[in-house]
Amino acid sequence: MNLYITPVAKKSQISFLLALDNYLSSRKQYKTSQLIKRLHQFIAKRNPGFKFQVQEGTKNQIELYAENNLIGYYPGN
Repeated sequence: MNLYITPVAKKSQISFLLALDNYLSSRKQYKTSQLIKRLHQFIAKRNPGFKFQVQEGTKNQIELYAENNLIGYYPGN
């Protein structure tokens, strides 16, 4: 898995994204639908303290948003 973090991400958001990436990497599931399901489970469990959204972009890319700003993404296949 290759998590890309955008320059608009704040320090607390970056640490959350890194914890999220570690959680996903340990599960070894790389299908987009499974990853989005795992992301929602992690978000519900950890409650990041900021408005966090996950959506599927083009070519199975998973995009991570905080307050309408793209803060990170996993590239598609």
